[in-house]
Amino acid sequence: MDKICLVSFQYGKEVNGGGEIHCKMLAERLSKYYDVDVITTTVVDLRGIKKIYEEGVDEVDGIRVLRFDLQDCNEPEFWKIRKSYRWGRKVRRNLFRLGLLGAISQIHPKWNFMVEGERKTLLHHPLLSTKMMDYFKEHGHQYKAIIPMCYPYPHTYFLSELFPEKVIMIPTAHNEGDLYRSIYTHLFSRIYHIAFNTEEERKLCKTAFGSAMAPNSVIGVGIELEEPLADNYITEKWNIKDEYVLYFGRITAVKIGQIIPWFLEFKQKYNHPTLKLVLTGRAYIDKVDHPDVIYTDFVSEAEKSTLIKHSSVVVNPSSLESLSLLLIEAMSFGKEALVNGQCRVMRGHSIKSKGACTYYTGKNDFHRKLDQLLNLKTSEEREQQIQQYVSDNYDWNKIINSFVTLIDDIPQAQ
Repeated sequence: MDKICLVSFQYGKEVNGGGEIHCKMLAERLSKYYDVDVITTTVVDLRGIKKIYEEGVDEVDGIRVLRFDLQDCNEPEFWKIRKSYRWGRKVRRNLFRLGLLGAISQIHPKWNFMVEGERKTLLHHPLLSTKMMDYFKEHGHQYKAIIPMCYPYPHTYFLSELFPEKVIMIPTAHNEGDLYRSIYTHLFSRIYHIAFNTEEERKLCKTAFGSAMAPNSVIGVGIELEEPLADNYITEKWNIKDEYVLYFGRITAVKIGQIIPWFLEFKQKYNHPTLKLVLTGRAYIDKVDHPDVIYTDFVSEAEKSTLIKHSSVVVNPSSLESLSLLLIEAMSFGKEALVNGQCRVMRGHSIKSKGACTYYTGKNDFHRKLDQLLNLKTSEEREQQIQQYVSDNYDWNKIINSFVTLIDDIPQAQ
């Protein structure tokens, strides 16, 4: 049986990031076909980059996990270096904003401007594990395929230098500053394959990296939801007795945007006096102290399913998504979802699903459409339409078959 590995900055039952959950689901399913290792760090909480796990060999739900400590890092020095080499990113991002980068990338796809400085930045990155990279230098030849998650993490770039011929990258890319760094024109062009989550993500990267982009395909990710708990569970644990709008995932400024003040304004303008906003996941920003805003903190998969089942509307206000597992999981329950139309991936879900989810374009539009969805009595036919979109596009059997074909086609090392 061929040996493969997946590489993720965080990994474990305590992790609730979309890319990390994607990695876990994929590793467990590929283990039926390959001898699978997961290579990761000892960190689970990005807040202060706290070490949670012990370094060494672990096992999580039957998967062998190798954990490595992060390097010692002088963070002020890192940010100083990063700032010094920001001009490559700024030039390319401004060309994108002007609508010129796509055409230029077709003619001149690889950029060397500031590359050495950007590489220096990655070498000083606080999320780099030099021990992990030393492991790959010694043992990387054992793996037929190496599948790193998320392009911005330093290990993804350095693996592309060490083993370009066997890297299948799942980039989870969106329109952010890092995407325009010159160094990533080399990463995205030299590896074996890029497995995108959506067509919108692929189109964005085609604009950024042009004609030299590595072979690629839209493979996506499936979902894995546990059965909901008893109907009274959320009342007993969190004292949630009223109708609520649900967000789950990392609670960061980028992910939740203006959702809290917009929701509180909505409460004042529209007639939903008992409505609550429930935020599920670890909070990386200060919590808002308000009786209509409820934080559950980290929840189990069964608790998450229970919260989705009893929600009135699921909302994802993030403008930076490569897929949004939150949305797909909610839709698998037939739930109405309200998503940020500034994110081309979210807007794409709404269009491709023929309105199975709803997107908004600003605060007033958010208020109006949230009111419509809360007053809508979702029919059985409507629930089936929403669920059909998930089953048609996010089937694990198709996804795993695509990965198996990719991996099996990697030439054996001589």
